[in-house]
Amino acid sequence: MELLVGLRDSHAAHCGKYVPQVLHRSLRDWLAGSIGEGRVAQSGFLWRGSLGRQAERLRTVQLFFEFAGTSIDYYQGWPPLSGLDGSVLIDDTSASIWLERATLFGSRVDHVSAEARLSEAGQMLLDLDGRVSGPAGDALAVINGSMLRESLGDAFVGWRLAGELRSDLQLRLNLSDQSVPPVVAVETLWKGVKLQTDDGLAVAGINGELGFSSARGLSSKGLAGLLWGRPVTARVSQAPSRPGATYDPARSPVVIDLAATPAMADLRRWLDLEPLALARGRTQVVARLSIPPDAPA
Repeated sequence: MELLVGLRDSHAAHCGKYVPQVLHRSLRDWLAGSIGEGRVAQSGFLWRGSLGRQAERLRTVQLFFEFAGTSIDYYQGWPPLSGLDGSVLIDDTSASIWLERATLFGSRVDHVSAEARLSEAGQMLLDLDGRVSGPAGDALAVINGSMLRESLGDAFVGWRLAGELRSDLQLRLNLSDQSVPPVVAVETLWKGVKLQTDDGLAVAGINGELGFSSARGLSSKGLAGLLWGRPVTARVSQAPSRPGATYDPARSPVVIDLAATPAMADLRRWLDLEPLALARGRTQVVARLSIPPDAPA
């Protein structure tokens, strides 16, 4: 049998009626629970081959959507995307999603590619690659409002960011077995960003890279800025909790190493210590802030 069906000017709420039952149950559940409001500009369905129950290899089932203004809640514990324009292609047991544009909080999603496929073990995997540009504060919103907070705790809850940054995100999710943790890689590029910490420190003109990986935690490259008008450098890492151990998000502390040459007058104002008024000039300062996930910094 050959069956071809076309559809125009519909709504995303109807897409479940056209998702083939031959797809893996986990993928169908994910599609049903993840896709929100939106308009379907056009869609197509194709069946070609056998109608027999045990004849999967003798037929092909394909489906595509072109959509606009929709939303997707792709995984519990991660912020949803809205205002999506793009397309979906389902080809038997695989699915592909391409986005032309979307928004994440107040940021622009410039590129997203998602591929769902069956592994050799018969489990449905989702690989996602995306690029986001926008307010630097959105990066903190992701850190403090996603499952990253499970390993970082409240370390950055009181921090504030201003300026623009770009983020690249890669995710691998096991849709068949939710006990398998996601594989995450996030890289952020900072350019002229201002940071305000919860203890009153303000660092301006921050440039460099800051990333997170499910394999090694937080890490940085070339982070530098201006503290009280003078250069300051920072290195962020998430080292194992003890020598010889491997990275463990539940145990490994976030370590921030700082180096600067501040004026004593600025230190006195920040620390509110009048005895420092006896000192003049500048001094080299090296500091380390260690933030364990289960204890005070």
